Amino acid sequence: LPAPLYINEKSQEKYNVCFWRSKSMRRETQRDLLFLLRRLALHLTATSWNLEATRELDGERALILAACAAIADAIARCHAVDDISPFSLFYHPPNFDNTKGILLHPKAQPFGFDVRYFAADTSRYLLTDPALVTCRSQVLDYFRSIRAKVPNQ
Repeated sequence: LPAPLYINEKSQEKYNVCFWRSKSMRRETQRDLLFLLRRLALHLTATSWNLEATRELDGERALILAACAAIADAIARCHAVDDISPFSLFYHPPNFDNTKGILLHPKAQPFGFDVRYFAADTSRYLLTDPALVTCRSQVLDYFRSIRAKVPNQ
């Protein structure tokens, strides 16, 4: 699965478009994708905990779950074109006033994760595959770009 790209509004270049935000999404597609990601994460944890623990396996397990979390975050931030989910509106309030009849608190602000501890923990794992190192960088870039947009709480 393609990892979501970091959010950079200054760059309007066509090659810097995230797969998950490039097209409009319907609510049923959003719901199904989140359901399938949850199922994938459950299968991953069930199978990986039955294997012998090593630094490589711990790193792969943490990285794959973080990539699933980044994809789920990108999907949850998308506002469906047919019926906007109240969860998406609460998770990532729009910049416009028309919310299709769904009332939000006037002080609603976007939500984001802090990845300081994830960055420190994954730096100690033994990641021998270059694809895993690239995935780690993409996940960290994505969550840091989200964190830059979220007010401190």
